[in-house]
Amino acid sequence: MLELQALFPKAHQFLSGPLMSQFVDPVLENWLVDEPGNPQALRWIGLLHSNSDYLFRALAIIPEDRPVRMRLITMHIDDVDYETHHLYEGHFIDGLNDATRALEIAKRLLNEISDEIHLVILHWD
Repeated sequence: MLELQALFPKAHQFLSGPLMSQFVDPVLENWLVDEPGNPQALRWIGLLHSNSDYLFRALAIIPEDRPVRMRLITMHIDDVDYETHHLYEGHFIDGLNDATRALEIAKRLLNEISDEIHLVILHWD
């Protein structure tokens, strides 16, 4: 269930709010307290809560973790999408520097992976 929720975050409630808040989150948080550098604990908290700090820490330990890498790339591209969604009205939400930084991070994350994975990522919906 964690894998499905992480891979399809926009799907409606694989894991209910009460299940997350009363069981999953406390288990993951305790796991991280007991093992602060455990890449799986970092991965799951990061994926389930779209927490880029945890995701970057997990990716530093396991750089070939595609779902983590994809979530980070998607999060940074989504940031740019949000920052530019009023551009046609002449408003840049957070400024050009933030959007440029987010694109540079997404580009770096893409450049760190093999060509085979690039093809998968570029054709992933």
